[in-house]
Amino acid sequence: MPQSRWSLIIGALSACIAVSLNALGAHALAPLLLASGKQPLFQTALDMHQMHALGLILIGLALTRQPGNRFWQIAAVLMLLGQLLFSGNLYLTSLAGSSPVHWLTPIGGFCLISSWIVFTVGALKRDVPAQHR
Repeated sequence: MPQSRWSLIIGALSACIAVSLNALGAHALAPLLLASGKQPLFQTALDMHQMHALGLILIGLALTRQPGNRFWQIAAVLMLLGQLLFSGNLYLTSLAGSSPVHWLTPIGGFCLISSWIVFTVGALKRDVPAQHR
């Protein structure tokens, strides 16, 4: 499967999951999150999750224009990994009270930041003519 399709599919599914979690957090989980004081943590996870779901879609669209751009391919992997580690741990902490792998949260944040830097480097890279791909 081409990297562009992978990024588009994962990005769209990630956005679907984020919207579902947003609804769940606003309704079914609201009493638990408010009582535990973890609602801001859950909201941060949602915000970053939603933004980076759109980021994956953006990278997928960029890859349809420049499919051989390795920087963008790496950015997509970093973005997905960052979503899982950062938002995943914040979701777990907000719902379970703690995470046994809470130390992965800042690594996830670093992956998210790095993904945007790598995406920028890929955008600065000159287009390679089609016959050289």
